[in-house]
This record gives sequence, structure tokens and C-alpha cells, in this order.
Amino acid sequence: MSTYIGKSVDLKHVDEARKSIIQSDEELEGIFHCAIVRRGGGRGLTLHDYLIITNKRVVSWGRGLLSKNVESFDYDKIANVQAHQGILLGEIEFNVFGAKERFTSMVKNDVPNAVKMINEHIASLKGKENTSMNVEGRLEKLGQLLEKGVITKAEFEAQKKKILSA
Repeated sequence: MSTYIGKSVDLKHVDEARKSIIQSDEELEGIFHCAIVRRGGGRGLTLHDYLIITNKRVVSWGRGLLSKNVESFDYDKIANVQAHQGILLGEIEFNVFGAKERFTSMVKNDVPNAVKMINEHIASLKGKENTSMNVEGRLEKLGQLLEKGVITKAEFEAQKKKILSA
């Protein structure tokens, strides 16, 4: 399978990602330059941020001077994906059990490619899973997020409705 490399991605970072981020049992499908918006609104101090899509997960990779910030999202944890496009730049936002992950300042033409890749993996999983077990597990995790105060009662009810109607 070929790797989609976003328009403003530094090629030496692709090699670095393959060596230090991508696990031996997964394939790099796409890498996109972006700005990662941390929960709570901050961007953090990084030089280059990347959205990495593999056959097993989505990874946010913030490359700093002295450290790197890596966060991984399995496809079964992503509830939905939204694309927002401006005149020159675009943004992807996805919902991980009530918590929003945002990747902004992406090259506008890269956004649809990234969204398509993520949605294809989510759809593939939905076709393979046992629906009743999936619903029970998702509702349980959603309840835990409510108990911990990560999501509000209104967000819980909205997500619960989506889960039950899927």
C-alpha cells in the first residue's frame, strides 16, 4: 500500500515517524502537517505537528526541540470525524467518547484525504464487530466518562442516543 504524504510534510519527518512512531505490526497510510489543539485549547510548544494515519490507529505527533508528544487513538474509540475547510487551510475534528481532538492549519486539499482514510477504517470496524457487545462496551465507557466529569449529562445523552441508533 502506498503512503499519502501531505503537501507540507517534511520528508525527513516521514522517515523519523516510520522509525520512532509506527509500530512493527502496522503500516503508515498517511501523514499530514497540522497544528494540534490540545484539550483545554492550548497548542503546546512544538516545532512541527503531524496527524499520522496507520492501518491500526490515528496518532497525533507534536515534535518539540527536546521532546515529542505522541497520542494514539484506536479507530474503535473514534465516534465521528468532521472536516472544516476555509479558503486556504482546513481542520479535522474527531470525537473520542465525548472529548474532541482538533487538528488545525492543514493544507485544505489534504483534509478530505485524511477524513476519508479515517472514516474507511471506522466503517470497516463497524462491519466486523459484534454489534451488541460493541454497544454495551461503548455505553459502559461513556458512563465512566460521565462519572469522571469528562463529559456533561447532555453530552452523555447525545452520545448514548447515537450509539443506540447506530
